[in-house]
Amino acid sequence: MAFILFLLISTLLLHLAGRLGEKSQYVPIVLFVISWILFVGGQYGVGTDYFSYLEKFSDIDSAEVAFSNEYVFLSIIKLSKDIWNNPQITFFLLSLIFVTFLYILMKESMDKGDWWIYFFIFVTFSTAFNNQFNAIRQYLAIVILSLAFILLLRKKHLPALLFFTIGFGIHKSGIIFIAIALILYLLSRCKISNKILYLLLIISSLVPLLSSVYFDQIPFLIEQVITLGLGYQRYLQGKADYVMSLSPINIYSKLIFLPFFMTAIYMRKRLVFNDFENKLFSTGIFFYALKLMCLASSITNRLGMSFELLMIFPLVFLLRYLNTKSPTTSFLIFIFFAFLYILKVTISPEREYIYDSIFFQNII
Repeated sequence: MAFILFLLISTLLLHLAGRLGEKSQYVPIVLFVISWILFVGGQYGVGTDYFSYLEKFSDIDSAEVAFSNEYVFLSIIKLSKDIWNNPQITFFLLSLIFVTFLYILMKESMDKGDWWIYFFIFVTFSTAFNNQFNAIRQYLAIVILSLAFILLLRKKHLPALLFFTIGFGIHKSGIIFIAIALILYLLSRCKISNKILYLLLIISSLVPLLSSVYFDQIPFLIEQVITLGLGYQRYLQGKADYVMSLSPINIYSKLIFLPFFMTAIYMRKRLVFNDFENKLFSTGIFFYALKLMCLASSITNRLGMSFELLMIFPLVFLLRYLNTKSPTTSFLIFIFFAFLYILKVTISPEREYIYDSIFFQNII
């Protein structure tokens, strides 16, 4: 229930910010940021890694061993210790950094009137919101790297380079995202037809379906590449069952959104207003296709998380258009997305879909 309430309040605040003037808009924005910090930073035992992180945040020596190569993340932990010698303060500081970069990402990529649409899809569709309670370090890197890619499309090369460097300093697996982002940036400068995007989605949707049937025959080349010195070795050491195919239900639950992306491609000319949005649209389709292909196994699925903040832009543009031209259709789509999310957090929720807070603990 807590997740649903937070989604409702945050979406309404961003919707209000989009309707207000330049000066008055900052009131709901500040309220949104504060609610995010209290809700996300005040988490208690959400996911599987909370207490592991809490232990490292309590002991600098332990943190230096665990994050020795991720100097930016380690610096954040040290800074939080200087602010207040309480490990929970690190969660608050990390949530502040995350929501700040999320706000900048929205501001750089779309009109303020569309922020609420992006946020709603970010929470209900991408899984990034709930997963960031668990994969704290990875998602902090993802939001910064995603912003860097948007700045690259904006031709703001120096800020993009800075944020690519910071993202890599938080989670070294970010080097994979950076490599893919640079390739897609070069591709975005070419004219990409709808036929190519259709074909890409069809092929990418077949990869996880085939992998669930023929997983034993899939070579472990991908797993070896993404675990080679990128911080994922621990998922293979002592966890032989970690690298496995996803269940068909898990795969199908991701593929049910494919028609929305297909529809967005069909309506592409009506959805994008300029060259930047066109590039963001086409690369968003590419990122979604990569996400689908990463459903091939449990560990590649972890890599696929890196694309979640950028793959939702085609849906944002679609709902923005329908909101104006066909409000009823738009409303039904919003209800569909909300319904699926409500099921996740209410019907037998697990791990990062079960919320608890330090504030609840203090009250009890």
